Order: sequence, then C-alpha cells, then structure tokens
Amino acid sequence: MVSLDRGASWGAADEALTQNGALLVQLFHSVPDPQPEPTVRLHQGAALLSGNLLPAGGNTPVRQGPREFVLQGASLPESVSNLLASAPGSEKVTTAMSLFSRAVADVQITRLLLEYDPFQASAGGPS
Repeated sequence: MVSLDRGASWGAADEALTQNGALLVQLFHSVPDPQPEPTVRLHQGAALLSGNLLPAGGNTPVRQGPREFVLQGASLPESVSNLLASAPGSEKVTTAMSLFSRAVADVQITRLLLEYDPFQASAGGPS
C-alpha cells in the first residue's frame, strides 16, 4: 500500500502513483489476539535496571482485554531502590530513567507515588 498524503489515505501502488512524488510506506507486523504480555525494560543511561519491569518485584500484570494489561500496586526492583538511595545531595534529587518496549504502543502511568522513609534508610535502605 502507498500514500501520497502522509498516511491520510492508502491505495495500491501503480505506475501513476509512483510518478507523482515520493512514496510513504507503512509496514505492519500483525500478531493475532490475544496479544502476549509485553516486555518493558527500565534503563538509566546505558545501565539496564530491569530486563522486564512488569513482573519485577513480584508484580503480576492482569489482562484487561486481548490487547491490554494493567498493573496495580507495583513495587520497583531492588536495582531502582539502590539507584535512588545512592543519589548524591541532601535536598530533592532528580533521577532520570527510561522505559523501552518493542511491544507496547501506549504506556499510561495514571498515578505514581514513591514513598521513602529516611529513618528506615539507616536500618537497611529505602522502603
């Protein structure tokens, strides 16, 4: 299929279309439903913090339909806790991390709360 209007419409390629301008090609890799559970990796720079964030820390994603998984009450892997605990500074510290998945079209984080008790940190790390 080809499009001359940046994907607004698609048609079969023929000689008349190819002479009017550069073609835009859209490729699809179709996986039948139900979709397999996706793999979501977590990185900080080049360092891999989790090879699959969804089941990390005993989390269990729940299938909400043939193409949707929901994870509630998730805990972060120990590598993330260690990273956050080792951040330098005595005030608020920004720690950038990146999510990556080849299978996920949309990742929605509707609520994220990270609780840290500094008094427990001296007894064995962040909670």
